[in-house]
Amino acid sequence: MAYICRFNQGLWQLLVFDHDPAFPDAGTQIPAGTVGEGEDLQTALEREIWEESGLQNLMVVSQIDEYDFQQTSSGKTVRRHVFLTLAPNEERDQWTHHVKGSGLDSTLTFHFHWIPIAQARHLPEELGRSVKSCIQLLFERKESH
Repeated sequence: MAYICRFNQGLWQLLVFDHDPAFPDAGTQIPAGTVGEGEDLQTALEREIWEESGLQNLMVVSQIDEYDFQQTSSGKTVRRHVFLTLAPNEERDQWTHHVKGSGLDSTLTFHFHWIPIAQARHLPEELGRSVKSCIQLLFERKESH
């Protein structure tokens, strides 16, 4: 999972996306995906961000969380790795991206926009679980500059 953040107009913002209207129950999400066979976490993170958002060359700050999560759809338990990444040069406030790659989401279109990081606490539990750690790192980073 990637918490992609930027500092804009005096606020830390988190990148989120919504699906096309054909998937009204999907809710607001953040980029996330699967680590491929033989793939290291850094490579998987960068690939998933690019496939789902089109963004590249982000600054990976830190892995901020790791936990086991039971998928609702399959009942399978997976290991989640959550990273804080920064997109300091991203000026678009919103955009639409057609998912790349060969995964199950490869036919989908995602509609991206930024929300103030404080609003991220209202994401579904499985997506918002690490927000507190993310906020803490962001504000420590801002204060050190």
